[in-house]
Amino acid sequence: MSPAILVIEPESSGSEIIRAAAALGYSSVIFESRPLAEITASARDAVANGLATYRRVETGSVRATVAAAQELAAITDLVAVIPGFELAVPLAAAVAAKLGLPGVDPVAAEGLRDKRRMKEVLRAAGVPVSRFAPLDPANAGDEEFAAIEEAVGYPAVVKPVDGSGSVFVRRVDDRVSLREAVDAVQAIDAMGRRLAEKVLVESYVTGPEFSVEGYVQNGETLVVSVTAKMLGPEPQFVEIGHTVEADLARAERAVLAETATQAVRALGMTVGVFHVEVRLSAGGPMIMEVGGRLAGDRIPALIEAVHGVDLPTVNVEVLAGRQVAVDSPLPTRGVAGVRYFIAKQPSVLAEREELHDRLTKLPGCREVVWTFPPDATLEPAADFRHRFGHILVVAADRPALRATLAEADRQVAAALRPL
Repeated sequence: MSPAILVIEPESSGSEIIRAAAALGYSSVIFESRPLAEITASARDAVANGLATYRRVETGSVRATVAAAQELAAITDLVAVIPGFELAVPLAAAVAAKLGLPGVDPVAAEGLRDKRRMKEVLRAAGVPVSRFAPLDPANAGDEEFAAIEEAVGYPAVVKPVDGSGSVFVRRVDDRVSLREAVDAVQAIDAMGRRLAEKVLVESYVTGPEFSVEGYVQNGETLVVSVTAKMLGPEPQFVEIGHTVEADLARAERAVLAETATQAVRALGMTVGVFHVEVRLSAGGPMIMEVGGRLAGDRIPALIEAVHGVDLPTVNVEVLAGRQVAVDSPLPTRGVAGVRYFIAKQPSVLAEREELHDRLTKLPGCREVVWTFPPDATLEPAADFRHRFGHILVVAADRPALRATLAEADRQVAAALRPL
């Protein structure tokens, strides 16, 4: 039997795992709860091209998924179980543990998904986090809101404890906006899943935001890259841009990398890639969240362009038990960035094909992608699902990168027609 990997619910960068596995000589099996026609287009393409096979599995059930994985392992040389996106991290850990394959301890994996547990573990370990308090929306009255205000204060940030992609993450500045944000969380559905009924309320941290990408192997944590993040207008926290490497002094980069390493260790990550979001406040780094999976938003492509490291390949290798050696910090080869496009008001994008041609001819452009049909109504972005496209650019230096991204923003803004 040829070796194979199991990818659970590939989304965003998770689909790159299949491509990386094929290059390493592994076939891929996709477990998905959705019909084949509804899974991400890149995963469907992988199935159509023979790089992966698809099995519909009730991934909402650990027992059903483990049983399906055991059946697969009986007829396949299964070498790794890999989460395809954030919501699959605990499930992949549970399956790997049952099959005796490398993976994060299932208890630790729960701490990588439940934001309340995550912050409690980090705080207990002395890793810097903002003040926080949990809240049950179903039982939230004046007394509970007053307790939140005393524990956290304003401004604050409300987020579902098991959310993803900044879905319904909001800044609140008073009790009225706090109530509105908490009520909204009860009604949301994230990527086909009902979120937990509890939310986390955290004190707002001022300062630029970064993400730290790396991997863990044999208990050793290695930082590969630090990404500068660009956010859209508050009260939402929609990520609209990323730059690799971040423009940081050596000491600033070192303290971000060290803080991220402390967080990864405190949460019990022993193998696999990580994505740590952190803000650099006036008082030092503050951990926002830790993900036990690949970064999304084309960040792995930016890292490969600048550092020459393919993190999807690294992820497959370490979870398959292969040894990886990557120096850190790595020498850089220029700078790379991605800009996501959002509308400020309901709009349509005019003459998209012509715009596409112009954008692809900009200096250093590597890709232009649209995520909405032509002539679709584009709404203001409340989360990542409302971004309507992106451009990825590689440049020799920061001024050149900024100039190209600014020109892309200008051209897209000029093509938007308000409704």
